[in-house]
Amino acid sequence: MHPAPHLPDRRSERRPLAPTTLVAVAHRPEWLGRTCRGVGTFLVFRSVAGVATDGPLAGIWLVPPGAGEPAFTASCVSPLPLVETVGVGGVWTLCWFRGHVPRETLVATLAGAAPGAAGGGTFVPVFRADERGAADAEQRRLADRFPGVVAAPLCHHVGTGRVVPFPAAR
Repeated sequence: MHPAPHLPDRRSERRPLAPTTLVAVAHRPEWLGRTCRGVGTFLVFRSVAGVATDGPLAGIWLVPPGAGEPAFTASCVSPLPLVETVGVGGVWTLCWFRGHVPRETLVATLAGAAPGAAGGGTFVPVFRADERGAADAEQRRLADRFPGVVAAPLCHHVGTGRVVPFPAAR
């Protein structure tokens, strides 16, 4: 019997991907915690497995009860440069957009894409753990521009995948 051939580790041979911006969609507001855990774990897996180098997780869109998915997660033409989507059991969908897409553009697109009344969903901005100062300032700016649509920001610990509330400011 011949031994199985050794398969080389090709992770170091990956071509760098173009920069991307990620947005998660929680298909029910009460699934925010589940979405944070699932997306965080999924992104760590992709990184450790050498599957891809992902851009920052810019935010999570909470779909209100009875509303459909934002246009860019359905099988239609996206108003943003959509590269890839992956979803888990109707609980959450993770979307990759080509290049850097500012959070302001994401919120404007999402708020306009939600069916029904304006402001039919909630955007939860997500920042890396080392971006606390920028997070507070950008969250206030977004909340002023989109009243009633933007929630308190979350903190993404990239190494562990945890997506949690920022600790209280000192």
